[in-house]
Parts: sequence; structure tokens; C-alpha cells
Amino acid sequence: STIDTFEKDYLLNEFSNYKPWTTRYGTELNDINVAAEFLFYHEGLHYGQITALKKYFRKDFFRL
Repeated sequence: STIDTFEKDYLLNEFSNYKPWTTRYGTELNDINVAAEFLFYHEGLHYGQITALKKYFRKDFFRL
């Protein structure tokens, strides 16, 4: 999985050349640790939105 690959690469220090950057919302990702935390948080937001949409449309579908 992607998480397994990330963990393996992280443990092998594959991100030693990480270049800091700032997201368009102003979040500074200064190192790989902060970037990973942000990534997992950000992906969680997407998951929550998708789950809510699925629930909404499923409810709406059965109303027909």
C-alpha cells in the first residue's frame, strides 16, 4: 500500500532532500515530518467529505 511504501522510504531516509514549501493556504511544510502530518490530515478531510456525500446521495436515492 501507499502507507507501507511511505513508511519504508521514511525509515530508509529517502526524504533527506525534502525541500520546504508553503501550501496555497499558507501552511508551511518545513520538513518531511510536518509534511506527512499535513498529508494524513488533508487526506482525512477528503475521506470525510466523500463519506458525507455518499451518505447524502444514498439517503436521497432511497427517497425516490
